Amino acid sequence: AAANSKWQNLQIKTTAPEGAVKADVELSTTAAGVGAVYFDNAVFYPEPGPSQVEQPSFEGTFNSADGLPEGWTFAWGGKTTMRQLNTDPNYVKTGKQSVKYVPNIDPATGKSGTFGITSSQIDVIAGSRYAFDMWVKSEPFTGAESTCYVYVTFYNVHGQKLKLTGEIFTDNGFSSSQKVAPTTEWQNVHGSFLAPTGATKACVSF
Repeated sequence: AAANSKWQNLQIKTTAPEGAVKADVELSTTAAGVGAVYFDNAVFYPEPGPSQVEQPSFEGTFNSADGLPEGWTFAWGGKTTMRQLNTDPNYVKTGKQSVKYVPNIDPATGKSGTFGITSSQIDVIAGSRYAFDMWVKSEPFTGAESTCYVYVTFYNVHGQKLKLTGEIFTDNGFSSSQKVAPTTEWQNVHGSFLAPTGATKACVSF
C-alpha cells in the first residue's frame, strides 16, 4: 500500500498449499522518504468454510414423533410436537424447508415450556477460530413477546463442557449464549469464537 496519513485496511486472501502445516505474516516497509509507518491489529485466521454441521438448512427428513430434523438431536424439552417442519416459503430463508417452533402456552401461567435442538458435534482444534451463522424470523406474536437463544458449546476429549476460558463447567452451562428477540423480518444471528484450551468437539443449539 502507498503511504497515507489515514489508517488503511490491508487484506490478503490465499489458500494454504497442499502439505502446509504452518504459516506466518511479515510486515515490512520500503519507504525511501523520511517518516514513520505504524502497524496495528495484525490478525491471521482461517475464513469460514462450508458448514460442518449436518443438515444446516433442514432439507432432510423430519421425525414428527420426536420433533427432530435429520442430523439434529434433543437439547432440552424431549419429544414434542411443538417442533415442526415448515415448508411455507414465506418462512424459508434457504432451500425449501425450515424448522418451526410452536409454543404451547399454559393457560395457568401464560408461559410456554422451553424446548430446543442441538446440531451434530464437529471436530475442532483448540486455539482455532470457529463461527456460527443462522437466520431467524417469527410470525406476529399475540400477548407476551418471545425470546430465543442460540448456544455454542465446546467439549473436551472426555465429553465435558468447557467455558471459553478452557475451564470445565461444574453445572450444565454453555460456552456462549446469544439472546435473540424474534421479529417478522429475517435476522442474521452470528458469532465467532476461539476454541478453548482442551476443546476437541463443538455444537450449536437453539
